[in-house]
Amino acid sequence: MKIDWNGKQRRQQNASETPGDPNRKRGCLGCLGCLGIIVVVVIIGIIIAVASGGGSDDDSNSGSTSQSDSSEKDDTPQEYKSALKKGKSYAKSSHMSKQGVYNQLTSDIEAFSDESAQYAIDNLDVDWNENALKKGKSYVKSNDMSPEAVRNQLTSDIEGFTDEEADYAVQHLND
Repeated sequence: MKIDWNGKQRRQQNASETPGDPNRKRGCLGCLGCLGIIVVVVIIGIIIAVASGGGSDDDSNSGSTSQSDSSEKDDTPQEYKSALKKGKSYAKSSHMSKQGVYNQLTSDIEAFSDESAQYAIDNLDVDWNENALKKGKSYVKSNDMSPEAVRNQLTSDIEGFTDEEADYAVQHLND
């Protein structure tokens, strides 16, 4: 009980005193507070979705602009693009020759068409002499091969480097 300014007694309403009272004060996160939090979370989610969706629309628009500038990319089949990407990986990581990359792409493992493999070979930006040199140095290091043995290995059907590429490698083995 409380006494107000006029001296009248007034009953203090407390949650513990009136558990079933509908006029009972709720904490700052009562039903409306929880609903408010849910609404805020949903709004934030929508804002994020719109922002990320808007960003991808902008990217796709700018991408289509650059694609329309170069019609070659628009007409390139996905298989050709995939073969090029895979061919680049083989050439860079395994230091394969043109013939080696082509053979790998058309093998039963990769199973690219002859046309897509040839597209990859024609569009790879690789220094084949440098690949031959790196492959040759790996043979010397791991197998203690002579320069002539390295040359024979590089020009074999297994490796497929040209005579010129193998000659370059042998000339620069000690660089």
